[in-house]
Amino acid sequence: MIQSCKCDDGGQKIIGVCTALNCQSQRASCVECLKQLHLQHANKFLDLKQLSVFQEDKKKTFSYLKKFYNDFNRLKSILDNFIVSLNIEAYEKNIENQTISQLNSLTDKLVKLNYIEQSGYLIKSFQNLIQNMEDAKNNIQRLKFEYTLNEFISPSQNICLSVNSSQLQMQIILSLYRQQQNKNTLVIQEKIRFSQQYKTDNIILKDQETIVSTTDDKFGWVLCEPGIIQNQFVKNFAFEIIKNDWLAIGICHKDQFLKQKGNFDIWDNNKHGCYLIDQSGKVFSQLKIEENNKSQNFKINNQDIIIIIVDKTSKKIQWINQTQNTQIWIMEFDASQDFYPVVCLRKSSIKVIDLK
Repeated sequence: MIQSCKCDDGGQKIIGVCTALNCQSQRASCVECLKQLHLQHANKFLDLKQLSVFQEDKKKTFSYLKKFYNDFNRLKSILDNFIVSLNIEAYEKNIENQTISQLNSLTDKLVKLNYIEQSGYLIKSFQNLIQNMEDAKNNIQRLKFEYTLNEFISPSQNICLSVNSSQLQMQIILSLYRQQQNKNTLVIQEKIRFSQQYKTDNIILKDQETIVSTTDDKFGWVLCEPGIIQNQFVKNFAFEIIKNDWLAIGICHKDQFLKQKGNFDIWDNNKHGCYLIDQSGKVFSQLKIEENNKSQNFKINNQDIIIIIVDKTSKKIQWINQTQNTQIWIMEFDASQDFYPVVCLRKSSIKVIDLK
């Protein structure tokens, strides 16, 4: 039995659901909810019959994922038994101290391991499997990023209509949606890499310029390319914390930042050209001196994935901890200049991640 809607105009019948990924409102909606909450993505609204068809269609995707999950578990079970039967780590390292039974068992396992190595096909299969698993892991991770991004993107201002005919209501809603489609925020997402040109000498880049670390105990910094240019309204990028001693991540005015040369200082003045947060919970702002080098209530840990959303329309930067699914900090910034993502670090390592 379909319940009545619990909105402010409560009591009306639920007529359908919203299937827009970035919708932050209640998905099951009455006519009034549809008009007030889902106007910007009205073409993603399904009535209950369409929802039933949608459910049947998505069962195919779920069944495929479930089959992969079951196949993976069966392979893991076979591999577990295989590893146990060939385990040579438990034997005494000193061969002379082993009993005859242990020598026989050890030799039998060594012969089998040698055959596995010489045949080559099992190792090759595992290498291909590992690569495929790595690709699958990265794709799952990317999907998580996109879920998180959509959860934190603010919906556009709602528009309330007042008409009587439900058919006319839908026509007006769809007409207004089409009119406003071209006003949606433009999101440009490009490949992002650490710069070989704009970095300190103690910075090492690895894995096709996606991982950065320092060679000594001194502070280092590196910009990411491409930067955030004037015609980009929104830029999204992310960093995975591999090793965490001290680090700060965010954006900077390249020209102003580079004027510091070797005199890197974000603590004693706010003319550093940066908008950053560090792992201990401090924030640093070029725009507002009262927000520079101030402690806040958050921490960044190893393996955390931090998504940064730079919105030039609202003139705000958001830092989101995807691992903890929390919004860390929001900061205003001067949007009149071009920006570059920047990482500052000491005895740490960070990976930059594409958001496609």
